[in-house]
Amino acid sequence: MSGEQPRWLEGRRILITGAAGMLGRELVDEAVRQGALVAATGRSPTIEQVTFPEGVRVLAADLVDPAACADLPGRAAESLGGLDVLVNNAAVLVRSLFMALKQEDLDLSWAVNARAPALLIRLGLAGRHRID
Repeated sequence: MSGEQPRWLEGRRILITGAAGMLGRELVDEAVRQGALVAATGRSPTIEQVTFPEGVRVLAADLVDPAACADLPGRAAESLGGLDVLVNNAAVLVRSLFMALKQEDLDLSWAVNARAPALLIRLGLAGRHRID
């Protein structure tokens, strides 16, 4: 048996959200090592400042905005020649005591941690790129 690892993602077209964070960068790097074509997304200007492996498509998007969520699967599919896999890695962590939470913190957390993944999954699975 050879020491070479199988390339399970060979030829897959993958969109990874939250790619500017530490876990996101690792996910991008591993997907590329596995032979995938990758679109890495995050908020601007942070995402443009990250160094990714050659060939990774960088797509700025603020997932707080439902219109950005609606646009992202289509942009990724256009950039990669289709879309096979979505990795919902983007997240917002609000560090606060429950009783001290502000409405803005709850809204931000809901928008990025729940609504954005739901919209991206729905739009990605449906092959549509707009919100009804």
